[in-house]
Amino acid sequence: MYENKAVFRILQISTIFVFLGRAWQHFFFTGPYRALLWDERRFSWVALNVFGQDWATWTTNLAVDRGVVLYSKIVAFLLLLGAVSVFFLPRRLRLARFIILLDAFLLLILSLIYWKDHFFNLSQLFEYSIQVGAPVFLIFWTNKEAVNHQRFFFLLRLVVAVSFVSHGLYALGFYPTPGTYVEMSMAILGLSEDKSLIFLHLMGALDFMAAVMILLPYTKIVRVGLIYCVIWGFATALARPIAFYYPEFWQESLFQWVYQAVFRLPHGLLPLAGLLLLRPVNTFKKRF
Repeated sequence: MYENKAVFRILQISTIFVFLGRAWQHFFFTGPYRALLWDERRFSWVALNVFGQDWATWTTNLAVDRGVVLYSKIVAFLLLLGAVSVFFLPRRLRLARFIILLDAFLLLILSLIYWKDHFFNLSQLFEYSIQVGAPVFLIFWTNKEAVNHQRFFFLLRLVVAVSFVSHGLYALGFYPTPGTYVEMSMAILGLSEDKSLIFLHLMGALDFMAAVMILLPYTKIVRVGLIYCVIWGFATALARPIAFYYPEFWQESLFQWVYQAVFRLPHGLLPLAGLLLLRPVNTFKKRF
């Protein structure tokens, strides 16, 4: 049905992984929405003028917390519904497309709240570009009449590059390097804290190099950059359940960390889709 069914399947799988991973998060752990609702500087006016509650009443109202839990459960249900809807896309059902785009919008809201919760660091916002972009790319790919493969390929590379640059800024220490980055490299590679930071700085620099390479108009260079993104994307996705797995608490370890790997797997899958678009069957020239 599509000129490259493998690309379509990868976009399907990427979308399913994002939806399932985030659905697990919302159902069992809720989202970060309290960070917005309990921000006095930004939300006190809404609490007073929309809900008619002063700040002290608002922050101690159990109904607010129950609302967060309820909203998270609704989001989890919609994400699960989106994961199922992915299988109906070859038939171009409008409802399936609407649900998937709605879920992409919900993921965008989630990204904006995480951005706010991390002091509006742009890297925190853009690191979610692959996760938000996966369902959008899937919808675009199913529109066979309108999709422009070269434009699609460029946008896919751009989204991948933005995401890897965002992670690279944290790894390089431009923004404070998350403690989980250091802990994961120490646990998996057996490095000291100092050597772990050196390793992260090196990988951050490679993230930048790969982001530049995949945006260049040369097929061979783009291919090398995408191969790096595939390998490192899968490695970083799987790092959390590997680093924080404890055999004596295996159920708790898997429960807490596997879903975080699941919604990050598209960090390796979307670059893989890009590699497939480089195949000769797509008739891309040496320059594009």
